[in-house]
Amino acid sequence: MITRTVTALVTAALASATAVTALTGPAAAESAQRARCPERNFCVYQHSGYGGASFWARRSYPSWNKQRATVRRLVNEDSSAFNQWKKLRAAIYSEPALGGFITVCTRPDAGFKKFAGSDNDNGEGHVSTTRC
Repeated sequence: MITRTVTALVTAALASATAVTALTGPAAAESAQRARCPERNFCVYQHSGYGGASFWARRSYPSWNKQRATVRRLVNEDSSAFNQWKKLRAAIYSEPALGGFITVCTRPDAGFKKFAGSDNDNGEGHVSTTRC
């Protein structure tokens, strides 16, 4: 009788631990990022994993070098981004005034934890768009 009770308790504890582990994977990371990036904003970060210096924008900034200091310091220093605009994508461009090429395009309510290759540290402006 005691063995069955102990076995049942251990089984229940393992099931709970598995459920908690399932909630701490990528989905939990995305949820945590949503909390750091205010609703209806596009957020750009200096380091991969949404770290380092950052700025939040409620609108498009075609040329980051013409914005406040917190935005200017991320010109060609961007490594991750999160888009909290509800219906619009966000496109980061490699040159000011939306010139050059699109380095990253995020869908609504999603992000890039790490920019790949030449997209990393290459942004100079962003725009909201319906597609890219």
